[in-house]
Amino acid sequence: MNNDTGERTPNPKATSSTAPAAAGRKRGIHKILSGFAASLGVARVGPGTAMDDTIDTSTKLAMDRTYWAAERTLMGWIRTALSMISFGFTIGKFGQALENIDVQGFRGVREIGVSSIAYFLVTLGTVALLAAAVQYSRNVYELRVHGQRVRPSIAFVVALVLSVMGIVAFGSLVSKV
Repeated sequence: MNNDTGERTPNPKATSSTAPAAAGRKRGIHKILSGFAASLGVARVGPGTAMDDTIDTSTKLAMDRTYWAAERTLMGWIRTALSMISFGFTIGKFGQALENIDVQGFRGVREIGVSSIAYFLVTLGTVALLAAAVQYSRNVYELRVHGQRVRPSIAFVVALVLSVMGIVAFGSLVSKV
């Protein structure tokens, strides 16, 4: 900002290159996979990955609080996704016995299939749970980089198992078994 006139001076645009973007994607995938390994407790512990005595107690406690906050957030997403998946699956199974639903909208009466609502809920729950697991693994990776010790997460394992179950539930709805 120019102090004399109060006008904003434009920032020069940064030039972009495909090489940094590709390197950024590789680092992102590496962070996710390393976070998955750390969340499962199978990450290789090396220099800089475990808390040492050079980190003060308040920093250790702050990192522990951050870790447990990420754990609680993941458990909240598990509850939400499990509700969506089970509700969608139940609607889908009832929908196999029922017909379509008429919905009054802005453009008049529209018919919505019960199966499409079920597919939507199961898909939304599964995708949300997978996204929450990825977000959690990235948080664990960042904490690990800053010295947090690697510990297995039961919530992360449950999230992965429920994601697989969501995919199986969707397959069951589609195949109408």
